[in-house]
Amino acid sequence: MVIELVGPAGVGKSAVAAELTRLGVVRTGVWGLPPLLLARSAVASLAALAAIWRDGGRASAAKQVVRLGALEQRVAQLAAHRARAVVLDEGPVFALTWFRVFSDQWPGNGRLAAWRRGATERWAEALGAVVFLDAPDQLLLRRIRNRTKARDVFATMTDAEILELQAAYRAAFAQVIPAITGASGARLLSLDTGHAPADQLARQVAAAFAEGLHGD
Repeated sequence: MVIELVGPAGVGKSAVAAELTRLGVVRTGVWGLPPLLLARSAVASLAALAAIWRDGGRASAAKQVVRLGALEQRVAQLAAHRARAVVLDEGPVFALTWFRVFSDQWPGNGRLAAWRRGATERWAEALGAVVFLDAPDQLLLRRIRNRTKARDVFATMTDAEILELQAAYRAAFAQVIPAITGASGARLLSLDTGHAPADQLARQVAAAFAEGLHGD
């Protein structure tokens, strides 16, 4: 079973994913994938990458395409090795949401439409569930301001700019998630991370998808 954790920044996706690994779930995502898989994905994604460059897209968009292709390969590897369950700490729903937030501003974005449809269809088949995590904006702001990640993208943003970006992501999630879950019947679980600790949230996820997680 493949489960993706998604939600706005500061919501605690990584913490919940870490707790799920304690329950025997394999963790991966679009970040930190092996260089060989990234290289293979870049070769396989040449048409989409060319469309990005023609349309004035940024290098960050090309990287998202490559990462998502590499993640497909990684999930296939894990399935071949009979992993019972995989949790994606930001995967296809995140990547496709990112494109809705940013790439729709490109003049010739339509040339990427075919790639996005294909990616949506493939991941609708691969994902068994999407877990949407959220919390009140002011709490998320405090978490973002208090975390110590080096070169954090939010470091130079004002509170108002962060809230605007969070709203844009929520609106895009509201479009992407139904496209994924509606196409294949993948389950959707929404959890409030405002007060519950990560280990409790992980147990809720495990309980909701117990059959898939335990391979029964």
